[in-house]
Amino acid sequence: MSVWTSLETMDGIATALRRTGGNSSGVALAAQMEKFRNVPTLSGLVSFSPQFHTVFGRTYRVIRVTNNTPRVVGTIKAKVVPKI
Repeated sequence: MSVWTSLETMDGIATALRRTGGNSSGVALAAQMEKFRNVPTLSGLVSFSPQFHTVFGRTYRVIRVTNNTPRVVGTIKAKVVPKI
């Protein structure tokens, strides 16, 4: 979940905890997160890849930084997890 922000991570963990009935063991949480498909989170709908252990499906802001000044130039959303 390294691409999630802290709030999104907590949102995902809370969803997994609800689905496990409060079981906080790493194995139980991971098993639930691997089933995430279009789960609503603070950043929009996300899915989780059990192969790569990361989320996908959310929209990312593309930010250009010029002279130390950031500016949003658009958004991008991956449609599939690529085969590597």
